[in-house]
Amino acid sequence: MVFPGAPPMIVVGTMNLTRTAEKGDFVCPECRTWQNYRIRSRRPYLTIYFLPVVPVGGAQRVLQCLQCSQFWDERVLQRPDSHAAPNLPSEGEEESVFREQLMQAAVHLAIAEGEISEQMIASLLQIASERLGILLDRESLGEYCSIAFQNKIGIRNYLLSVDHTWSESQFRMAIQTLFLVASVEAGVSATEQEVLQSLKERGVISDEQFQQDIESLVN
Repeated sequence: MVFPGAPPMIVVGTMNLTRTAEKGDFVCPECRTWQNYRIRSRRPYLTIYFLPVVPVGGAQRVLQCLQCSQFWDERVLQRPDSHAAPNLPSEGEEESVFREQLMQAAVHLAIAEGEISEQMIASLLQIASERLGILLDRESLGEYCSIAFQNKIGIRNYLLSVDHTWSESQFRMAIQTLFLVASVEAGVSATEQEVLQSLKERGVISDEQFQQDIESLVN
């Protein structure tokens, strides 16, 4: 019921607008051969009466292989076997870029089952602060999780997109950090073990060194 003289109700909400930002071809890590891809750019907008009016966040970009439909971080184009020339960070930025990538990887692993507990939230905030030197509050961590959920890039695909620039010591740090995430609740699953093993192989880490790095966390 609308009372006489009452101001009209304004319907306000948000929506995501998505567009194809780029197309090309690359060596898909899943298909292991040249395939076509597209990069989709998604940006949230404030809506009034369901019409987008004002952008309320930065654009998020995700790459999709048009053959296998897998989603990837667009840095997969910088892999040595891709067509794109490497766009590597400068020496001063390299470590901070790695730590940011590792934080995102930790979040991808934490939400792999589709939900995240209070215990996991506390652990991720502790890992960010104590291991990676990244100061996060719950709201900022929530943004990491939201982006990871919406981009639909699994932990395996995310790591394959970014770890081609990592050194041996960075692979070792990544293994330790992701092991801490994996062991927060109910032990390390078979999928999580596969992720850690894949990092070990791509980082060319010996079995002995791998075991020592893991044991240093539990002793």
